[in-house]
Amino acid sequence: MTIELVAIGPLDRRRRCECCGFPTLGAPDEYEPDPQWDATLPACNLCEWESRPLDWSGDVRSDSTSDQDRNDGLTVDTARNNFARFLSIYDPENLPPWKIGPPSSDIVDRRQELSAAYNRLPNIIGSDGYEAWKRVRACEAALWQALKANQARNEEIDESAT
Repeated sequence: MTIELVAIGPLDRRRRCECCGFPTLGAPDEYEPDPQWDATLPACNLCEWESRPLDWSGDVRSDSTSDQDRNDGLTVDTARNNFARFLSIYDPENLPPWKIGPPSSDIVDRRQELSAAYNRLPNIIGSDGYEAWKRVRACEAALWQALKANQARNEEIDESAT
């Protein structure tokens, strides 16, 4: 099964996340003579779902682990329901043991902004599409910064506990 791609610009294509459905996952350049699908990250920063990895041709790898094995035992249906409620595949009241805690309010705010920006995309026609994608990219960058800051805080907490 080949994955459908979303064209953002002449050299920018994306793959939709299997959970949230937004085009959050990168795709190799279509003009690359030997695209490296296996080098693209399968994890979605918006919902945290880890999608199925792809082979060199863009097809889902047949040797990939199950959705539940990649996503802490969650099915895609459970993850979608959680995303609709919490903007994450995880229920903040039922986190896996490796997660230190629920996302910060800053991360939740950035996810709300990014989700709203993605939701606006299907309604954009013509030159407004460029501005809409510009907004998506700004929201993605803000979420990435919030996630990095949260990771640094978690590492500090982890180090002080040892």
